[in-house]
Amino acid sequence: MPTRIRLQRHGKKNQPFYHIVVADGRVPRDGKFIEKLGTYNPLTNPATIELNVERAAQWLKNGAQPSDTARRILSYKGALLKHHLQVGVDKGAISQETADVRFNEWLQAKEAKIAAAKSENDNKLRNVKKDRLDAEKKHNETVAAAVAAKRKAAAEAIYRFNCGLMDALSDIVPAVKPQAAYYENLGWEGMEMLERTIRYAKEKGLFVIADIKRGDIGTTASAYSEAWLGKTKIGDELVSGFDADCVTLNGYMGSDAIKPFLKDAQSEDKCVFALVRTSNPSAIELQDMMAGDRLVYKVMAELVDRWGKTTDVGEFGYNRVGAV
Repeated sequence: MPTRIRLQRHGKKNQPFYHIVVADGRVPRDGKFIEKLGTYNPLTNPATIELNVERAAQWLKNGAQPSDTARRILSYKGALLKHHLQVGVDKGAISQETADVRFNEWLQAKEAKIAAAKSENDNKLRNVKKDRLDAEKKHNETVAAAVAAKRKAAAEAIYRFNCGLMDALSDIVPAVKPQAAYYENLGWEGMEMLERTIRYAKEKGLFVIADIKRGDIGTTASAYSEAWLGKTKIGDELVSGFDADCVTLNGYMGSDAIKPFLKDAQSEDKCVFALVRTSNPSAIELQDMMAGDRLVYKVMAELVDRWGKTTDVGEFGYNRVGAV
């Protein structure tokens, strides 16, 4: 029978994977086979080939005819060479020992060549990846620089507007209340501009209420207080942050969220306003709920009153805690 060495396709669509088989040439390609000699995966780089070289050489000796693709695979893996050498052994042209030495020398050289090619390919892939990452980094830096320039320009425009307002109103109004959120949304450039706005307001003799509505606890609350009312120790020096005269606070996490600010307000001659009953529509979901026999916001009002009584009373008869 016409025996063939050929490939039998397996794998999903667009993901071919082949078995290297010996089959009757009259049988359909996806039909029965006599023996499986190995596998061939063309999707890897380089292609992955597993082949039983001894059995392939034996089938060649038995007269099996490889297809064109199978022939290239058999040549690549040394099966054709092994068959050729074995023919020489059978004819007495060379000894088996000589044939084995020649095949092993070829095999070592082939493996070294494959390893070198793989190493070169890996280096190329690394370089391609590096170039792609470098290009992406450069693109991101360009975009970031453009965005930063826009933020800086917007922040500068707002700062000039703020200064214009304060120049026009400083002899009419006693205080300004910048809302921190509208500066935070411009990133660090916006926060820098807020610090400049506060500093300019003070130069104009205005009282500054920073509308920050902070409400955290522990060391976080202390850090917020240092940033807005108090001072932060840097080395041996105490340095002011935003240095507002007053801040708005959210006390619904309890006294832990307020006490650090009261401490700094007392030591720096400043004050705070704490939320009690806010005007937003959804405030009723919490603030108008009953806590025992009292409304929640009235409980908060009592807390604010209690916190205020822990501070000193100024020359105009008010303590350092106001209610909003």
